[in-house]
Amino acid sequence: MPELPEVETVVRGLRAAGAVGARIRQVDVRWPRTLLARLGPEPLAAAFTAAALRARLAGRRRMLKPLLLDQSTVAGLGNIYVDEALWRARLHPCRQAGTLAPAETARLHAAIRKVLREAVDIGGTSLGDGRANFYSVAGRRGRHADNLRVFRRTGAPCPRCGRPVVRIVVGQRGTHLCPRCQPPPE
Repeated sequence: MPELPEVETVVRGLRAAGAVGARIRQVDVRWPRTLLARLGPEPLAAAFTAAALRARLAGRRRMLKPLLLDQSTVAGLGNIYVDEALWRARLHPCRQAGTLAPAETARLHAAIRKVLREAVDIGGTSLGDGRANFYSVAGRRGRHADNLRVFRRTGAPCPRCGRPVVRIVVGQRGTHLCPRCQPPPE
């Protein structure tokens, strides 16, 4: 499933190519069940406020990372963007979502939006060189990989404190974090 910055990059590419107002004559749906009714809020929409995020996390016992990856919680977040947002918000991915204080939720909300906006502005994230990687409508690779602070930077110094970035597994997903900036839950 493409993540929000990659989808928005395709939308912008279609607009630039003059597709607005054009008639679509054929669509190839490769997912027999589209799933839109179950999607959570769009994180760059005006309605996605810190209060809206707080309401979605309130009382939840799930760990932050798996909950944020759940598209019914917030639409468009994937592994890359969750790791980056949690690092910016200084939150450990194993923290129970319902334990966040309002200030922590506000930091997470701001971090999610900042990471996504940065990625959209520079065309999404392309990793590796394979054909299955993300490319824009114009055939360009996303440049956000150059801005990643922790994702796939195991052993590199944390840009904030200099401690080596570590990789752990959370919810069966590779997870990158700074052990000093993102202390584990007690």
